Amino acid sequence: MEFDKYAESYDSSFMGKGSGRFYSDLIKELDINDGDCVLDVGCGTGNVLAFVSKQKKINGFGIDVSPNMITIAQDKNPDFEFVTGDSGNLPYTDESMDVVMACMAYHHFPDQEKFRK
Repeated sequence: MEFDKYAESYDSSFMGKGSGRFYSDLIKELDINDGDCVLDVGCGTGNVLAFVSKQKKINGFGIDVSPNMITIAQDKNPDFEFVTGDSGNLPYTDESMDVVMACMAYHHFPDQEKFRK
């Protein structure tokens, strides 16, 4: 799917609205603490990081292949850092993040990325 085309309407779309129902479950499974560096791989419009930041004081980072999604994410979350890129070439050093998540993005990754160690 070409997410640049859908960036402006993503949040109000079926996919955008449907994703929100998983956010509470996601953060229940993660050990996120105040002050943590949290990376959202496939961050889209930044909704998951915005949701988490309402619960915890985090340092948010997001990466997505869609420049248009990144623009929206940055506008919605000006205190966080967002970059255009993919999961195969993360611009972060090893162990620089406390929590890494990929909510509603995993199924879009190439097969080799799903099994990378």
